[in-house]
Amino acid sequence: MPSKFYGIAAAGRTTLFIGDTAGEIARLLRAGQCGYSVPVGADAELTTHILALRNNPSQCQLLGRNARDLFNQRFARRIACGHWAALLDEVAGGLPANPPR
Repeated sequence: MPSKFYGIAAAGRTTLFIGDTAGEIARLLRAGQCGYSVPVGADAELTTHILALRNNPSQCQLLGRNARDLFNQRFARRIACGHWAALLDEVAGGLPANPPR
């Protein structure tokens, strides 16, 4: 899924996501306790989160640490490569080992 979230999480930063609050990024933010999601047009809710983070730097830092932890646990290179390898093995499972030339 195209997203800047993974880079933000890798950098250990808090995420404020504007979009589908039932979507994948919103679910990751909730599961990892690393940010907030607000629906499009929820200006007051977004403002509340921005001000809360500005006024509570320790909370912002905690969410950032949580983001990095989530990234390390679910999306680090070794994990992502393992998922890709498993997918390729699954797709190639029905192919002959030495295809004819």
